[in-house]
Amino acid sequence: MFGTIRKHSKWLWLVIVTLMVISLVYWTGNRSDLSTRPWGAGEYGTIAGKEVRADDYAAAIKEVYLNYYLSSGEWPDGPEATRAGFDAMRETYFRLFLIQKQQELGIHVGQDVVTEQARNIVRNFARDGADGLTVFKRTVLDARKMTLGDFERFLRHTLGMQQLAAAVATGARLVTPQEAREVYEREHRELSAQVVFFTASNFLARVTADPAAVAAFYTNQQARYRLPERVQVNYLRFPMTNYWAAAEKEITGMTNLPLLLDAEYQRRGGTNFYTDLTPEQARASIREELHKELALREARKDAARFTDELLNREPVKPENLATLAAQKGFTVEVSPAFDRSTPPTGLAVNDQFLRAAFSLRADEPFYGPVPGEDAMYVIGQHKQLPSEVPPFEAVRERVEQDHRFFEAVRLARAEAQTFAATVTNGLAAGKTFAELATAAGVAPTLLPPFSLNTRALPEVENHMSLQQFKQIAFTTGPGQASPSIPTMDGGMLVYVQSVLPFDEQKAERELPDFLKLLQQARQSEAFQAWFGQEAQLALANTPINRPRQPEVGTTPLN
Repeated sequence: MFGTIRKHSKWLWLVIVTLMVISLVYWTGNRSDLSTRPWGAGEYGTIAGKEVRADDYAAAIKEVYLNYYLSSGEWPDGPEATRAGFDAMRETYFRLFLIQKQQELGIHVGQDVVTEQARNIVRNFARDGADGLTVFKRTVLDARKMTLGDFERFLRHTLGMQQLAAAVATGARLVTPQEAREVYEREHRELSAQVVFFTASNFLARVTADPAAVAAFYTNQQARYRLPERVQVNYLRFPMTNYWAAAEKEITGMTNLPLLLDAEYQRRGGTNFYTDLTPEQARASIREELHKELALREARKDAARFTDELLNREPVKPENLATLAAQKGFTVEVSPAFDRSTPPTGLAVNDQFLRAAFSLRADEPFYGPVPGEDAMYVIGQHKQLPSEVPPFEAVRERVEQDHRFFEAVRLARAEAQTFAATVTNGLAAGKTFAELATAAGVAPTLLPPFSLNTRALPEVENHMSLQQFKQIAFTTGPGQASPSIPTMDGGMLVYVQSVLPFDEQKAERELPDFLKLLQQARQSEAFQAWFGQEAQLALANTPINRPRQPEVGTTPLN
């Protein structure tokens, strides 16, 4: 659990201290109440020995949802949050812990500060003569059955968390201008360098696929070809196309549709986001997304009704899915075999489908509804396939390709080592790098100026990580070449031509903001350390520290 806390503490810190991004929800209003049962009735655990009450949990999860929405422009029961691994229960307990700490330290946020922050947020929602608070309440709060009181409490706690963060990390903010200057200069001083890559693709022609060598390669590399545990599932598909007409009818009946489309268009950045579309085309695209969302919502309703009837059949057995489907005139299909990381061929599904499939067991052989990209699914247990190593003949072609590539990489790295030795000796003898490269018949690539702060260097990143390359380059002196370095597809070496003059004028312009960022980074590190240590003890007796069954096919908003 606490590895999870550390993993997500950076995200948590950013949510607390950064300015909230404002946006407008426009099609998730069909969902309503928030779940308040993390374990079971009345089982909410304790935080630092203090019992978590049901109403406190219910209030906190609303704040988590608002926090996520105002920070990202989406509700956390959407597909992006799922793909990112967002866990509403975990974040709710994190928030409850931080709220409790505010109370313990006597942190209180004044009403004037809360009011000002609320004004800053809702003014972005003003549309067509309607004040921002009215629009915000109707389109955001009412859509999720939240109140202005929930919004005020959320703001008070969020602003209190900023004070809490400042209180626990006060000492970390002490960064002198001279220290900031030193860090800035170290991170922004640029090098001029050339690089030579020896890639396997240039050596493949030298490799022959000797049958004995290929067979030996398979024997020695069997783990590479081992198939993981796989499953096949029975599935009933509710395609969104069956609900397209109903969704279109609902859209047509929306009297405020132009307002909603325009609001979403502006939220996404308008022409800055839709660089290849006219505003009319962009709004049409957004309308199409809304159409799809509404169609999937209707598909979900039918899938949920089918699932409810399926789960109520006794006795529970896998065959019930096909039996009930046949009675209703539906066809159950069997998926191809798939593992935990790869969706079944032919089905546009995501990780949620995979988790559901691998959670099926004899006493719980069904899950539904499970969302896909273009349909809702009800799935049932069919077959489990254990991990196995396929016979050589079944993977011969792949083994031959791998063998040739591995041999080509070996030849490329040997060539890189030879060239590196030549360069080292040649530079010591007074020759230039250009002379040595020409004599060896290689063509170096001159890189654009780069520093430790450089975020992208495509010429390098096709072969190795940028971080590894920068470490090599900045430990190689000017006028010197690195040793031969293995890469993903061969070998390389870098020749550092010079350290470029430092841009003093640019530094003077950027240093004030850099000082603030450095202070925030120090404060963030201190807060993360405090949070990890305190939360490890305080949250030990909560559901996030105990195993629980995955809630596939459900969301906190039903």
